[in-house]
Amino acid sequence: MFQFDLERPPPASQRRAIEVVATKPGRCFGLVQWLRIHLVKDLFYENRPGSAAINGWGHMLYRFARPIDLAAGERVRLLAQHNADTLLIWEQNCRPPISGANS
Repeated sequence: MFQFDLERPPPASQRRAIEVVATKPGRCFGLVQWLRIHLVKDLFYENRPGSAAINGWGHMLYRFARPIDLAAGERVRLLAQHNADTLLIWEQNCRPPISGANS
């Protein structure tokens, strides 16, 4: 969703729209987010769900305002924004959550 160069100050804020594709039919309640950090060439840290990584960085669940019923292959448009401190993600057809992140 966003990439940050940790050797430089982060942008003050960013907002981006992305589309994700349902791989299976079902009811979607939200989106799970995790991180992947490229440390040096070919060396990275990732805490994706199901990985063996033990860490202090937990996964985030961004619940949608209402569940979405999806067919396999159906696309969902998401909006994401951050203010260099807080990340928010929501389904485009819903109002953004109330938080400290800037528009």
